[in-house]
Amino acid sequence: LDEPLGALDLKLRKQMQVELSRIQREVGITFIYVTHDQEEALAMSDRIAVMDRGAVVQVGMPQDVYERPANLFVADFIGSSNKFPGRVLESTGGSAMIELDGAARVLAATPHRLAAGAPAVVVVRPDHVVISKPGGVTGGAVALSGRVVKAAYLGTHLQIEVMLPDGRAVTVRQSLAPGERRQAASSAGDDVVISWPAAQSIGFSQEELVKGVA
Repeated sequence: LDEPLGALDLKLRKQMQVELSRIQREVGITFIYVTHDQEEALAMSDRIAVMDRGAVVQVGMPQDVYERPANLFVADFIGSSNKFPGRVLESTGGSAMIELDGAARVLAATPHRLAAGAPAVVVVRPDHVVISKPGGVTGGAVALSGRVVKAAYLGTHLQIEVMLPDGRAVTVRQSLAPGERRQAASSAGDDVVISWPAAQSIGFSQEELVKGVA
């Protein structure tokens, strides 16, 4: 199936995703489904193969591809991501202590061993980032100060853009419980602290950005 739903509007596309999944279960055969819609790939697939410039760079279950991307291209291509530059302080086979620009340090999981002293990039998903008032961060989290630039209300969640002092923008996806939706409002201009659990950090080599991988 090569982009079979590409010409449909959003609502019909969602309906057809369910219908195609039902047909696939009934006929009991494997579907190879080609799409550039990352959300569609996550929603419909038992396994995802991500290709970059004609080569397969990662194959896995949707959750594995999203949570444990094999390289910076996959992290940036599948879902949204925030990228924080830094430098490797020390590294083992599966993790690295990285000092972010701005002096914060984070122990990040790494798909490949990184060289000590080398430039690095830490990737954090917007849904793992939490916004709080200055002074309200709990222990065990990486925290950076910033200012809210824009807050978009999207029904079930807010998508918030926070500008850091160095000019970098960070995207935050804040889920809203049903009782919070009527009270949700833009907080542009507010001084805030963004934080995330260190365990949600993934480290990659800065060279992947230099080579244009992401």
